[in-house]
Amino acid sequence: MALKDSIPRPPQQPPLIRMKAILERNVFDSHCHLDRLFGDLVLKPKYFQTFKRENAAIMGETFEGCITSFCQPRDWREKPWQCVLEEEGIYGAIGVHPSRAREYDENTEDELRYFLQEEPKIVALTEVGLDETHKVPLQIQEVAMVRQIQIAIEFKKPICLHIRGASEAAAYAMLKTGLARDWPLHMHCFTDSYEIYIRWLNQYPKMKFGVVLNKANLEFLRRVPLGHLLLETDAPYFPPRSDHFKTKGEFLKKRSDRPVSHPGMVIYVATEVAKVKGMDVNVVLGANRRNIREIYGV
Repeated sequence: MALKDSIPRPPQQPPLIRMKAILERNVFDSHCHLDRLFGDLVLKPKYFQTFKRENAAIMGETFEGCITSFCQPRDWREKPWQCVLEEEGIYGAIGVHPSRAREYDENTEDELRYFLQEEPKIVALTEVGLDETHKVPLQIQEVAMVRQIQIAIEFKKPICLHIRGASEAAAYAMLKTGLARDWPLHMHCFTDSYEIYIRWLNQYPKMKFGVVLNKANLEFLRRVPLGHLLLETDAPYFPPRSDHFKTKGEFLKKRSDRPVSHPGMVIYVATEVAKVKGMDVNVVLGANRRNIREIYGV
């Protein structure tokens, strides 16, 4: 027997565990839904701190924060951000998702204005746009989209866009609002082609494009500069296919056995981008952190 075959070899560590040994800071999730992830527990003071301790294997000192979206008007009345936004590193964005466009009325708009004015950690409007996959007619969606863009202009807030299969209609609607070409824009969960990316960039040169786990167009991901990317988990959606760190927490008792993602899993997104682009994961995370600061100012 050869000597090299007689020496016991240590078990192979998963790539993510090896990567975490050299991970620096800058772990920040640009888009998630803590209210949907935690349910009623989002109203419990300091719950996110508890969750981070329970999941320290993936949410250690390198995790800096996230931007959580509140996009269903009926949930605004509970003001879930009163507790969750008190925690360090957590910021909020508020808006009406295209699937909820029928709920957009004068009362909804008044509430939207109130929260933008009174809640300092609400930093943007979110989920603003058009979505052909939902049953709400695009004409109704467009009314809600245009009004929210006008409010963003009034309050000088960034906009996180939700566009699915209606890029041309959305681009035209945005032009009608007079939105400045250099407005801070985040195209949430971008899965379209490189060509569509270029069209958007020609219209809004400072737009950043969000990528989630296993969903980005690979040609787009290879060719797009890091300066145009934002990393998202969209938690609790898009969980990793293989999670080396089992998620823990009281909130799991209220969920089905279906896997969930959480903001700490933005590391998986960064790892995927780094692999596709042949880069060090810390370079990807650092670029993401700079891009978030450029768009959201946090």
